[in-house]
Amino acid sequence: MAIVFITHLLICCLFSCSCSPNSQSSSGEEPVEPLVAGQEALQGEPLVRGRFSVPNPEMKIFALSVSHNGDDILFSSEARTVSRLDGRGNLSWEIVTEGLPVCAALAEDGLFAAVGTEQGKVYYLNSSGHILWEISFQGKIEHLALNRRGDQLALSVLEEEGYILYCLDQWSSLLWEKDTGLLKELYFTFGGEVCYLEEGNSDNGTIKIVRSGELLWEKEARLAAFSAEGKFFVLYNGEELQYYRLNLSGSPELKWSLPPCGEEEVNWLGLTEEGRYLLAYNGFTVGNNNLWAFNNDGLLLWKRRIPSGALLDVSCTGERIVASSWQEYSEDVSKVMVLDNYGDVLQEVEMASRIEKNALSGDGSILVLAGSDGNLFILEIPVAKGLTAKNGNSEEGEQTKTLYRPVSFKKPEGESYLTLYFFDEEAQELIPVNRSVKASPKLLQSAVNELIKGPRSSSGLKRTIPKEVHINVTEKEGLAYVDLPEELDKLGGTTQVQSMVDSLVRTLSQFSSVQGIQFLLEGKKVSVFSGEGFMIDKVFSPHRLGKKPVLYLPYRSGDRYYLLPREADELMKPVDLVNEILRESYPFLSAKPRLKEIRIEKKEIVLDWDASFKELFPSDGNPKEKALAVLFTDALLLTLGENLPPDRLIFLVEGEVWTPPGGYNFSGEISRPFFINPE
Repeated sequence: MAIVFITHLLICCLFSCSCSPNSQSSSGEEPVEPLVAGQEALQGEPLVRGRFSVPNPEMKIFALSVSHNGDDILFSSEARTVSRLDGRGNLSWEIVTEGLPVCAALAEDGLFAAVGTEQGKVYYLNSSGHILWEISFQGKIEHLALNRRGDQLALSVLEEEGYILYCLDQWSSLLWEKDTGLLKELYFTFGGEVCYLEEGNSDNGTIKIVRSGELLWEKEARLAAFSAEGKFFVLYNGEELQYYRLNLSGSPELKWSLPPCGEEEVNWLGLTEEGRYLLAYNGFTVGNNNLWAFNNDGLLLWKRRIPSGALLDVSCTGERIVASSWQEYSEDVSKVMVLDNYGDVLQEVEMASRIEKNALSGDGSILVLAGSDGNLFILEIPVAKGLTAKNGNSEEGEQTKTLYRPVSFKKPEGESYLTLYFFDEEAQELIPVNRSVKASPKLLQSAVNELIKGPRSSSGLKRTIPKEVHINVTEKEGLAYVDLPEELDKLGGTTQVQSMVDSLVRTLSQFSSVQGIQFLLEGKKVSVFSGEGFMIDKVFSPHRLGKKPVLYLPYRSGDRYYLLPREADELMKPVDLVNEILRESYPFLSAKPRLKEIRIEKKEIVLDWDASFKELFPSDGNPKEKALAVLFTDALLLTLGENLPPDRLIFLVEGEVWTPPGGYNFSGEISRPFFINPE
């Protein structure tokens, strides 16, 4: 592998003062304002949320991306800079790169960014602009992709011997490499595979899926699009659309194929979350319908005419579709259209600028437009009917703003906390959450009922049991009998059945009276459950923590953060407990503090950190910084307090006693019981 060097982690970020949110073009003229039409559709909210102007309006913007919630914007330009803005166009930070930053990507939650230059330099940064590591390749970075979590990076590098695809982890370690041809597109799938569209000798190229460096599957294609979570994809080969579902093992499954719409060509594809909506666009048609929407069965839902040569983007759910084009006008005026998933136009805006790049946030609330005159405009998109406005005051709006709920040491009066286990966003882990319910003598049944209700909206979690089924639970002589209805016997796939059983076992294991769990089907014992042959005739032992050391580790699902209890394989020294938390927390933190010493005293655990520990707690920290700092201290408190005799933590910084500033909700002492991840 042609890697020249790797610098130390957390080297100093290179800040540049050449650009500010209020800077003007080099000519001294005021940036051109947009022309706005139909502003009343925003229900009183301003259309233009923010604006940023680069110093030289003739500088090309190479890459533009926005986080899922629209709070973070990343772009790179010919000024050899990579800049990050907040959701209102204020400059958060800027770095100067070695070579032109031709590729840049932002993780879905905005925590990480990656940059590749034409001189072969790759930078990996956190949300504060610190360069966590950098690598030099002997060639030009042609394409760059981050997975959803931002903890894997795929790179296409043009080297002397040809194109090489590299896959790295968040620590800069090489996972694998593979020779390829010239790439047109580069993606990650939900299972962690890398997918790329390779140029061919004709109009069509080849789509290839690679797992651990080995070719898993390939197919001729001209265009490709993946759903937001990477489980479905669609191909266009010049003649038909082909809709596939990805499998965690084995080749993708073709669900259907059909001509796009008569004899029309397609030159852009979009696919929404879970593959629900497919969009196909022909940018060169004059006078005819040129945007078509299909459902996941291939049924044409609607079609309409939008401007030619448009740049398109679609939100994760398909609730918002944006198209911007300047090619229908003789002057540098662009039309920007916002459509809903029925194809109805919600907003039309004319911008006195040639829009050359656009990026829509995953939730569809924020649209970023980059004009040829050096202006970036941040626009708010109308809220869908029935959805809560961004930063609204409703209960749902409050959940949307919550990143992490700290550990609770108090039980609500007259109520009980039930621990429920739901899947994380990628169905990799069962996450415990504590839900407050009214006290009842039938808590076992209440727990199962609440599990069936599923996780809260905006939690970033997924249900393990189909909704609206009824599961009856009774207890006799320490044995909990879980009576499953017949419709659950038709669940497909061992993984789905296993997840349902595991979540039920873990949820019922919280009750000390339960010494075993027996599953029934319509009141009868059966040995095999579902068509996959899952065995349920045994008595399941309760899943309880505490026999081994338990670590409470930070974990992210979607836009939310949780504490995930994990048992260690063996006894661990106090310093090893802290280092394990650091290792798991590092992807979320703006600095990597170093533990200088840990002392176990009679009534307290003393942690002495280096000066970088204070960087985790800025006095003017934003909500994300505060939430992640509390997540980190909660992980320290519970892990050390549960595995060591003292229940109290004392922080030192360079030998001096230190406490976090106000607003960080830090509790330095455990009281029991405690409740992690309260809803």
